[in-house]
Amino acid sequence: MIASLLLIIASQHLKADKIPDTSKREANDQSILTEKAGRQDHREKKGDRLPGLKIGENAPDFTLPTLKGDWVHLRERKGQKVIINFWATWCPPCKEEIPVLQTFYEQNKGLVELLAVNIDPESNVSHFAEEYGISYPILLDKDGTVNETYKVAAIPTTYVIDENGMIIDKHIGNLQLQQMTNWLK
Repeated sequence: MIASLLLIIASQHLKADKIPDTSKREANDQSILTEKAGRQDHREKKGDRLPGLKIGENAPDFTLPTLKGDWVHLRERKGQKVIINFWATWCPPCKEEIPVLQTFYEQNKGLVELLAVNIDPESNVSHFAEEYGISYPILLDKDGTVNETYKVAAIPTTYVIDENGMIIDKHIGNLQLQQMTNWLK
């Protein structure tokens, strides 16, 4: 009798192994089809679970003044890759990544547009930029509208926008030079 029970359990176990879970099979089939078609959307590739605007969305347009008094219109950057970095002068991780941003800017000027959106323009941003040796464009979000539009939950937050104006990547926290360089590929 015990031998019969063991035989029944073993045969059920073997049957379970031979019949794959249909939901897993369907998901796998769909994944293979999507990859073969070359249409896998950015959110699936990245698993975008970070707060803020989602990878695959169009980047909202904005117009902001720079420290130098010029105006930057995001829509005028269409046709080139843009990196938008939200930061503040009081933010320690923001201060830590400034040398990385500066090096990246110097090495890739002309290949990509780097826009640093400052969210605390009531501070002396000009003095801060001079003290830290920042030469990349700093935009002043005086009323916080762009910060709100991009749903920035923590700083630093960085969005990467492709030539068509679509968000293709984002990062919350300190950036590394290699990470930024990989965005150019």
